[in-house]
Amino acid sequence: NRITCLHLHDNNYKQDQHLLPFSMNMDWVEICKAIADIDYKGYITMEASNFINKFPDEFIPVALKFKADVARFIADTVEKYKK
Repeated sequence: NRITCLHLHDNNYKQDQHLLPFSMNMDWVEICKAIADIDYKGYITMEASNFINKFPDEFIPVALKFKADVARFIADTVEKYKK
């Protein structure tokens, strides 16, 4: 009950890369289960700013929508495992 905010991002286990979940090595289904298991009720933010760096400017709106879809999937998966 002391943790009120999590920031999530993927990485290669060596560097703090701030990449989109499911794009590197982290097991996001297991992470979602763990978040559900502790009945986490705080905020979850996705700190995946580096994910967008290589996209052309014209494609950024599509990439940001995809990022939002991944965030929604994570939130829904956590809720699924809470039940």
